[in-house]
Amino acid sequence: MTEILGINVENDIVTAIVYPAECGMYIVEADKEDIISGLTRYVDDELIIPTEEEKEEFFRKQAEHQTILRRIAELKHFLADSDYKAIKHSEGLISDEDYEPIKLQRQAWRNEINSYEN
Repeated sequence: MTEILGINVENDIVTAIVYPAECGMYIVEADKEDIISGLTRYVDDELIIPTEEEKEEFFRKQAEHQTILRRIAELKHFLADSDYKAIKHSEGLISDEDYEPIKLQRQAWRNEINSYEN
């Protein structure tokens, strides 16, 4: 069984003194951000430390996800900004012919949001 004997955090580096029964005591260092993000973790008596490639992939995916969230927010903003046109159309103040391009654009925005959310 593995036991963590102590943890020290200094200059954003986490140092853990680990004592696994099979190989004696050793010291493991991990970046604080890796631990906060969940990249470095302790699972089933094993300290999992990511490789540089795993870190890059994790942060790349995280950046992609943030880009998608920003795009969804932008599309929802476009829909909200054009709601008044849909209301005007429903009240008969905009003709079907004039509203058709707006309707198609709004549907395209909804389709794009759905593609990200599904």
